[in-house]
Amino acid sequence: GAAYGIRSINFAKKLEDIGPFGRQAAKLVQGLQPQIEQTLKLISEGGGGKKKLKDCRGDIRSPNQTVGSGNGGSLKNKMGEPDEAARRARTDPVHGRPNVPETKVDAPDRPLGARGPATGREFDPTQAGGPVRQLSTGKIKLTDRGIDAVERHVSRFGEDKANQIMIDRLRRIAKGEIQPTQYDLNYYSHELRESVRYRRQGFPKGAGDDYDLWNNAHTATLEDYCLKELDENRNRNLFHPDAWPFLPRMTK
Repeated sequence: GAAYGIRSINFAKKLEDIGPFGRQAAKLVQGLQPQIEQTLKLISEGGGGKKKLKDCRGDIRSPNQTVGSGNGGSLKNKMGEPDEAARRARTDPVHGRPNVPETKVDAPDRPLGARGPATGREFDPTQAGGPVRQLSTGKIKLTDRGIDAVERHVSRFGEDKANQIMIDRLRRIAKGEIQPTQYDLNYYSHELRESVRYRRQGFPKGAGDDYDLWNNAHTATLEDYCLKELDENRNRNLFHPDAWPFLPRMTK
């Protein structure tokens, strides 16, 4: 910094030797000398603007910050489900499918393409009727039209007592006879969304016995709502307790 100041002074003296214009330029350089020296001093001491620049970088991104580490990163934090949980998810019986025995129904042994971060279930997201979205049951409203759509969708799996109990509950809720529980909202929103995924795959009806089709649509819909098949007590999240006795027993 000091050396630069000496060089600028020598440069000003040389300008004076050029003539009238040189002398004017020399005065200008000499007038700016204090500001130049002050700036050089701040830089050499590591203060002022240099420190402020470093602080601004820290405000933009902290060293440990990663993409999705804020409120929207809950799915990422749930990655890495235990292998045992994933195994159970793959052997869960298919709810609503006709003639499901009271034992586990084995899923295909081959990988299906991905493992849902919320569910731990393996599925093929490219064959699920669209990408996984971030949905919520918070503002969902039960309507007769929506219930009709749910009933049409589950009918593809054949006659099923548990599904019928849930449809009857939805009808009573729509009439104002009973209040909806979270189980009812989960079932209603799930089956509606799952029906959309079936339709986008080219199956507005039928195909109730296609395991891969069901697993991809079903798992993707669970992921839409960040919902697992079972709660921490291994009770169904999609069915009201009234329907539990009529559902296939989940394997441990």
